[in-house]
Amino acid sequence: MASTRILLALLIPAFVAAQDLEEQVDAVVQKNLKALRIPGLAIGVARGGKVLLAKGYGRADLENNVVVEADTVFRAGSITKQFTAALIMKLTEAGKLSLDDELHKHLPDFPKKKHRITLRQLLSHTAGVRSYTSLKEKWRKRSRLDLDHEDLLAVFKDEPLDFPPGTQWVYSNSGYYLLGMVIEKVTGLTYQKHLERTLLRPLGMGRTYYDDTRRIIKKRAHGYDVRGRSTRNADFISMKQPFAAGGLATTVGDLIVWVQAVAAGKVVSEDSLATMTTRTLLKSGRSVDYGFGLALGNLAGKRIIAHGGSINGFSCNLSWLPDHDDTVIAVLSNSVSSGPRMLATQIGDIVRATK
Repeated sequence: MASTRILLALLIPAFVAAQDLEEQVDAVVQKNLKALRIPGLAIGVARGGKVLLAKGYGRADLENNVVVEADTVFRAGSITKQFTAALIMKLTEAGKLSLDDELHKHLPDFPKKKHRITLRQLLSHTAGVRSYTSLKEKWRKRSRLDLDHEDLLAVFKDEPLDFPPGTQWVYSNSGYYLLGMVIEKVTGLTYQKHLERTLLRPLGMGRTYYDDTRRIIKKRAHGYDVRGRSTRNADFISMKQPFAAGGLATTVGDLIVWVQAVAAGKVVSEDSLATMTTRTLLKSGRSVDYGFGLALGNLAGKRIIAHGGSINGFSCNLSWLPDHDDTVIAVLSNSVSSGPRMLATQIGDIVRATK
């Protein structure tokens, strides 16, 4: 009987803390849902290897009044890039390529530029390859089409470099598209198959998909375009277009599994993770707060490793605080807004204050 009382005494504070966390998160989420007119979102929070909160808010489908649940699937946009970076690092560990390989070594048909472009520079957005998504009308008029690699490359391959590689940092979806092609060339598999075999299946990420608009995915959220007082269905985009730069769809639960696996050394080696999370050094000596597929910063003096994502009708944020008991915060939403980033920051403050 005494041992039972002791056990209860230990469990009650943890329960109260989790309950308090959920109440505070609920209040913050409801405020942002209303202010930003976000149709729906899912929140996942973990700390010390334990999931503290996984919950849906609002609507996944406005037309059919379907609520968001913890396991609702959202498009992840550029969160995909850290998966692509991890695949490259694993191929490096296996000796199948080097970060300092010239792009042309693996993709000889890509037009040679005035300056040498390396895989390392593509990973860190310092290669100067113009992002196809920045080529407004040239790309947008093709964005609804299921383009193969040759046709998508035609959008940007002949564009001049934005700057000599290694001298500046400019975000480039083209760089990660090319990295996806390198993965296919080296492995002999499609990006999707290699991703599934190497990462998704071994890690048990059964609710993460290489997205396909034709595929039936249970509990898939619909994307919306919210402008002022108007809400409409988001413009269609072929999911062949984002490819290795932004083609995944997932849940907050699977994103927590992903970060916890990365932290535990189940994805890449300790040395590879250190490389991925080291600030990029430009030729001028200036450092940039970005590694490989991961943005680097601090929250209240503690490291934060994060990345956002935005694609037609969806935005998201995934944050990892390794110095705060490996806290993970995942926010997925079905409209494009600053909400996920803001919520991740506010929830981070709540988690740090919750014992």
